[in-house]
Amino acid sequence: MRLLRVCCIVARTLHARVRVGSFALLLMLGLVALLPGSVYAADGDLDTTFIDPEVTHATPSEATVYALALQPDGKVLIGGGFTIINWPNTRWRAARLNSDGSLDTSFGNPRVEYGPVRALALQPDGKVVIGGWFQSVNNQFYRHIARINSNGSLDTSFTPPDLNNVVQALALQSDGKVLVGGYFGGSVVRLNANGTQDTSFSSPGVDSPVHALALQSDGKVLIGGDFGNVGGSRRYRVARLESTGALDTTFGDPDVNNGVYALALQPDGKVLIGGAFDNIGGATYYRVARLNSDGTLDTSFSDPNVNGVVRALALQSDGKVLIGGDFTSVGGSTRNRVARLNPDGTLDTSFGDPNANYAVHALKQQADGKVLMGGDFTWVGGQSRERVARLDTARPTAVTLTSFHATAPTFDLAAWFAGILRQWGR
Repeated sequence: MRLLRVCCIVARTLHARVRVGSFALLLMLGLVALLPGSVYAADGDLDTTFIDPEVTHATPSEATVYALALQPDGKVLIGGGFTIINWPNTRWRAARLNSDGSLDTSFGNPRVEYGPVRALALQPDGKVVIGGWFQSVNNQFYRHIARINSNGSLDTSFTPPDLNNVVQALALQSDGKVLVGGYFGGSVVRLNANGTQDTSFSSPGVDSPVHALALQSDGKVLIGGDFGNVGGSRRYRVARLESTGALDTTFGDPDVNNGVYALALQPDGKVLIGGAFDNIGGATYYRVARLNSDGTLDTSFSDPNVNGVVRALALQSDGKVLIGGDFTSVGGSTRNRVARLNPDGTLDTSFGDPNANYAVHALKQQADGKVLMGGDFTWVGGQSRERVARLDTARPTAVTLTSFHATAPTFDLAAWFAGILRQWGR
């Protein structure tokens, strides 16, 4: 504020109207760049236009948001352990938010009970498949998997098998079939569009839980988890399945030494992995790494040196990678639970520290570049945001140049600064 007042006084003192050349115009734009975030939003800043949805539970430690799904209209589906959205509205473990973070009341209470929702898969028709720990939906027995209509009611036309344990991951195929991963027997199964088990997909024989799924365009399926054996062959924590469910032997054993909780498939076929590991095939990689399309370690992607578990990955169109989890440092720099990596694995320092106070479990990037996050947190960037928040991207709002000329245009400097002062003071 003091800087702007000084500039206005100087402008009025010199002349009411001055002729400004390209150098002076650049100088004034530089002054604008010194103004705080109300003029320029930096990558990683809290987006204050997305309000606090106040996602909670009578036992706050159970209110975690584990999954996000972004609709084409900008609305946001959330799944977790919560029972309340913006008190006193009850929404048991699944809800929909408007694009500004407020509760979408047109999506009713699905009454998911006896355990959290851990995964969401949004269909093109607006229906959403939910997976998790639950035992009941809308007072009907649906164990670990169900489908909800676009208004929040239970879709009784979806009749899944009785899975005997927790569902951790879902992936929707283009033909409407649904891949399911988790703790249940075999750890991976495929359902038909009506929920019945697809018998053309054989059990891959995964010996421990699957936490993440990624579907390739050729129908092959990448899986990540805690396993060490798939179909009788050694595969430590990452493997690839054929579209039939059989192990794809052309994708080797990457030999990851601890759990993999997130996968992101690049357009070139390379695979980003995130989790609790710190070693891949004898090479040090702390919690994030990249594999080649044959399962070997991609050494052109450097160790990002993340100091805590990575639970979510989101790949940007420019090749940069958003990561979320339990960490507080990346590459030796403070980054509390969310960070962005360059395509080579180094920390992207242009994306600041969002400073979330507890773990991030889910990330989704909107078409406009803004980043949705869900998790355990209750504060982001020094402001209250209970378990769902949105981060901004750098977009100048004060000055827009449609052209730049070396000739000296007539410019009313005093009026320009006064206008900026009025806008900034609102």
